[in-house]
Amino acid sequence: MPKQSIIKLKNYFKDDHHPTKRKTTTYQKVEKIGILIQGKEIKNSDAINTFVNGLKLEGKNVSVLCFSEKNSNLYFDFNVEQFTLKEISFTGKYLNSNIQHFIAQKFDYLFCLSIAPSPILIDILLNSKANCRAGLQTRNNEPLLDLMVYSTKKDITPGEIGEQIIALVKKIKTND
Repeated sequence: MPKQSIIKLKNYFKDDHHPTKRKTTTYQKVEKIGILIQGKEIKNSDAINTFVNGLKLEGKNVSVLCFSEKNSNLYFDFNVEQFTLKEISFTGKYLNSNIQHFIAQKFDYLFCLSIAPSPILIDILLNSKANCRAGLQTRNNEPLLDLMVYSTKKDITPGEIGEQIIALVKKIKTND
């Protein structure tokens, strides 16, 4: 766990000023969506499959990044970039170029479908170049997210979080 502790410390001292200008986009104009998931929270991949495939059927370009503390057998119907702690240096640098590429993507929306994001997902959210970061509202997530959904349900699943975010994004009206 020392890697996660170092990343958590880096996140704590990270400057709030971020050069990325955040903005929302109407769902009809959304082209690129990034999705962050955490392997340990996925008990059933069917809901995630349905969610991501639904976005793709609507013509959205979707990239999915999954963090797992150790290799896990997750079965998805789509391409997912899965990484583990082994792909992070002791100082918290991502050794996998796919992770660096994901962070640098100009997603219209970056959805974090985690109920309790690990320090690694938090670091990715903080460094993301996405126009808008969305996820589940918790006391710890508020500084990380630009758009939040709220649930009183104690056992909400990542798929349900995604569905709530999409319902909210579809209601957004902008002047762009």
